[in-house]
Amino acid sequence: MTVAELSVRKPITIVMVYILICVISCVFIPKLGIALYPKTTMPVLSVFANYPGVGPEEVDKNVTQLIVDRVKGVQGIKNITSNSSTGSARVMMEFGYNQDLDEAKNNIEQALSGISNALPEGCSNPTVRQFDMGSAPIMRLAIRGNLDLHELNNLAESTISPMLQRVQGVAQVDVNGGAKRQVVVDVIYNRLEAYGISLSAISQALSARNIQVSAGKITIDGMDYEIVTSENYSSLDEIRNTVVTTKNGVPIKVDDLANVYEEYDSSRRKVYINGEPGLYIAISNESDSNASSVSKGVQQMIPEINEFLPKGISLELISDNTTMIDATMKEVYSSGITGALLAVIIIFIFLRNLKCSFIIGLSLPISILITLMCMSFMDLTVNMMTMAGLILGMGMVVDSSIVILENIYLHREKGEKPAIAAILGSKNMINAIVASTLTTLCVFVPMLIYKAELKMIGQMFQEMVITVVISLVASLFVAITLVPALCGSILQINTRVQKPLKNKVIKSVDDFMEKILTGLENGYVKSLEFCLNNKFLILVLVVSMLVLSIVKFSGMGLNLAPRSSSDDQVNVTVTMPIGTNKDIVAEKLFEFQDIVLKECEGAYKSIILNSGTSNSGSIQINLPELGKQPMTPNEIKAKLQPYLKQWSDATVSFSSGRGPGGGSAIDVTLLSDDDVAASRVSEEIIAILSEKVPELKDITSDIENGKPRYIMAINKEAAFAAGVTVSSIMNEITSAILGRTATSYYQEGDEIDVIVTIQDEDLTLTSDITSLSINTSKGRMTLDNFITIEEGKSPQRIQRENGDRINHVKASVIPGVTTTEIQKIVEQTLSENLVLPDSVKIQYQGEARDIESFGGAFIIVILLAVFLVFAVMAAQFESLVDPFIIFLSIPLLAIGVVFVYTVTNQQLSMYSIVGVVTLVGIVVNNGIVLVDYTNQLVDKKTFVRKACLDAGRNRLRPILMSTLTTVMGMVPMAFFPGEGAESMQPVCITIVGGLSSGAFMTLFITPIMYEIFNKRREKRFDDPMALINQLEEYDKIASQEDMI
Repeated sequence: MTVAELSVRKPITIVMVYILICVISCVFIPKLGIALYPKTTMPVLSVFANYPGVGPEEVDKNVTQLIVDRVKGVQGIKNITSNSSTGSARVMMEFGYNQDLDEAKNNIEQALSGISNALPEGCSNPTVRQFDMGSAPIMRLAIRGNLDLHELNNLAESTISPMLQRVQGVAQVDVNGGAKRQVVVDVIYNRLEAYGISLSAISQALSARNIQVSAGKITIDGMDYEIVTSENYSSLDEIRNTVVTTKNGVPIKVDDLANVYEEYDSSRRKVYINGEPGLYIAISNESDSNASSVSKGVQQMIPEINEFLPKGISLELISDNTTMIDATMKEVYSSGITGALLAVIIIFIFLRNLKCSFIIGLSLPISILITLMCMSFMDLTVNMMTMAGLILGMGMVVDSSIVILENIYLHREKGEKPAIAAILGSKNMINAIVASTLTTLCVFVPMLIYKAELKMIGQMFQEMVITVVISLVASLFVAITLVPALCGSILQINTRVQKPLKNKVIKSVDDFMEKILTGLENGYVKSLEFCLNNKFLILVLVVSMLVLSIVKFSGMGLNLAPRSSSDDQVNVTVTMPIGTNKDIVAEKLFEFQDIVLKECEGAYKSIILNSGTSNSGSIQINLPELGKQPMTPNEIKAKLQPYLKQWSDATVSFSSGRGPGGGSAIDVTLLSDDDVAASRVSEEIIAILSEKVPELKDITSDIENGKPRYIMAINKEAAFAAGVTVSSIMNEITSAILGRTATSYYQEGDEIDVIVTIQDEDLTLTSDITSLSINTSKGRMTLDNFITIEEGKSPQRIQRENGDRINHVKASVIPGVTTTEIQKIVEQTLSENLVLPDSVKIQYQGEARDIESFGGAFIIVILLAVFLVFAVMAAQFESLVDPFIIFLSIPLLAIGVVFVYTVTNQQLSMYSIVGVVTLVGIVVNNGIVLVDYTNQLVDKKTFVRKACLDAGRNRLRPILMSTLTTVMGMVPMAFFPGEGAESMQPVCITIVGGLSSGAFMTLFITPIMYEIFNKRREKRFDDPMALINQLEEYDKIASQEDMI
């Protein structure tokens, strides 16, 4: 007894099982998280170390290289890059995508064990961290009110942050902006020298005075009393009156040496919200949490927090990155629903039967509910990729049900009773739909096997593949269980034979539609007969189209990923020349903000300025949600770009768009230890590319002019002779210039640092530094006895890749061109116009090289998919010829793919190649149904030509229905994806074009090839030695023996 027969015999049981499944699904589906893209893990570990006050060259030599030497022997490392900048070292190790990063992290930590003994004094122990793509803030909240910034800062850190951290999924709450109170002990150098006191002595005196110590306890009359000394500072006067030393019995106090005053820390990053000084709280979510859910939790917490805040103080949401997720997913949902409605309309047009359409329509939501339930069990999220999988699966989900139901319908038209028609109709087609489902699944198996080799694309598409697989398996079970159960008894299907239409208007419309479809069938049969009579002509025509398509395809070029500029914010970075004062940077930021206010009025919600402590700052322009933006990010950039021509001294870069890309389209890598030569070459490359390759934009170099500096050389022999250490000399200089935190105390809940430094007016020349004094074994001596100062320049940072010193010239490409096309032009242009010095070499990285690295893996995936599909079909047909006939339609899908990309003027990407891989499994399904039915006729000794024509007529409607439902399901996403959903357009448009041409070729080319390869079977109709006749004879003998 087949599954279909069992379902017809027990329809109530089957229906109740599916009702139970739907109820369970409705319980688990609300637990599904929502995200823009699947969670991906970069196989990268980083090692960080801090070496305060030390330049990039010294950090690179004494810290970075030492770390690299220790970790380069760790197994599994593919690539090592390092970045040495002032005061810090970072080493990044890239592993394979199948690497266990926890194990790799342990191995690196073991390799670095004991390194602290080899690191220079003052350098921190290295820490190992895993690269987290989701570590960026997802929300920003502004604190507004009538308090000073430092009071708002305290309120944010002491009250608001702890409450926000209670929200489930919140990983980190950072307060940006504001101000922190500090006490400055501004030492007057002349007085310091007059008293013969060092800065270190002042710091030590302040630290020793500001103490709270427990001296133990004593027992009096059986009671224990704790002995406590509490001499914490509580006022500026106490700091001023601190005794540093005595001279001739007279105490020398801090007030005798310095001016003591309170100020706000000016070294911290300044934040301006809509032009006013302020602060904001940046919230990051945990790596395993759902950003959208965390955002909703935080927004629910804001009113509760506001109730706790003092009157006049409020916490407000100023930006939420998850709003784009919601807006984009709305577009995807809309496309999915539209596609589903179009699919149902197609089914109704062909069947013109409400019960049939209802049964098919019912199979769709049930399959989707089962898929979503399984996604919840597997901890997947509803994102762009899983929704694309659902939309892709949606068309294929109904295919199996269409084939089964359409065959049941044919049996009913012959007058068979509902239950019998349901059993026979299902039994005839079950092998075909199982095979077609397996062939589609076989395509996706290699993508899961080679996920690591496909790198980021493998991770991005993994959830889509899983979603399609689940939906297809679910739809197969629905087709062979629920559809027969409903058709056999509960919703018995009646054709026009059982129940002719009585309403004249409806009957006339129905007759008209049937006439059109019958005419379509007759026209198809005539066309097919013409093709069968003119095989050579048709094959030559098709091969010519295929060759032209392949030639066109080879010249179309590829992008790594589709580019999207859709975003609800525009980020602008303004970089001034090295050494530019932070106040000048802030002026530029405000100047840029004025331009935004003038040109983009009404187009933004808020503007956040971040003025840093270096030569750069940033502007975040927060926009309304997608679909409600008066100006898109590209339009804003176009408005602002002309003004930047006036800023010859500033580099301004724009960023927007949250597509799956992220790397540079073009990346020219310079390898050189000669900073001057590398800088000159990078300038030449920028000039050449700007002039000769107009398809490039945003051409930038990461080589920055050296930062001006004074290099102090210490005479170690002189220092040793005077009993002075190198570190004590550096400590004295650091304290004088940067200041040193001597101690800290609490006042009104604030922790206040006490900073000891030399007043600015005493340090205006290098001679002021060399005239500083230090205590030695020979008494007080000036530093010019130990140091010499030379003027020089320091690189802003030193980058290395696998030991080689590198820099990059990067560029983006304009819309309408592909990376691989431009890469060839760039390489040819530079080879013809650039003369490299011996000290500089160049290599090419970027998207084109990434595409090349994926190429081999994709070829293996396609070949393995083809082999698996062939194996399934060979097993089904018990033939090596029939699968080959169907396989001939696979190359022909290139005709439709090239055609649709040419007409729509879209660019191919690696996402398009994923669509092609998917097509390999989909496009053969129609061929399986057609060849399977043709074989059934030939097995009944129908002549091959007649079998091809009859099978074509009989299978035309189900093939058109299954093709059109899949195509129509993807049309909204393929041609009208909506803002933010462009990344899935290449997959959908590829399937639409390939499946359309594939179905056409199946209907005409497959019968031609079938007749060519199977015409010989007619000779075996009466051959007693033919296998089919021998087996038929055996079945008769076995039947007779069973009767005896």
